[in-house]
Amino acid sequence: MAYEEFAKQTGYSYTSIQIMHLIYNNPGCTQKMLNEKTLFPKQTINAVITNLYNNGVVVLREDPEDRRIKDIYYSELGARTADSIFARAQAIVSRAMAGLGTEERFALIEAMEKFSNLMKDEIQDE
Repeated sequence: MAYEEFAKQTGYSYTSIQIMHLIYNNPGCTQKMLNEKTLFPKQTINAVITNLYNNGVVVLREDPEDRRIKDIYYSELGARTADSIFARAQAIVSRAMAGLGTEERFALIEAMEKFSNLMKDEIQDE
């Protein structure tokens, strides 16, 4: 898979990159929110966050409303790292999309929207 190869090049696992991307788009998120968004096991999320924390990529702050909950933010180092990783990822996606013709791009978007809606229906029916 292309995303797994990209993750390897960054020095992070595919799972770590997914979690890092959620943190990037949701500063101050919690492990519970990451679990709900990814459906990864709690142990996996905890292991990734612990690794990122130990490597100085993220900082954990007590939630002002519930001190038991830790909000996750990027450290200065982590923010630079994430900016670099996700800017590179966006550039790769843009170049890849440019390789598709207009009709192919529309067909891809249409198929992805249909698939997403079918998945939502299946989840609701379960």
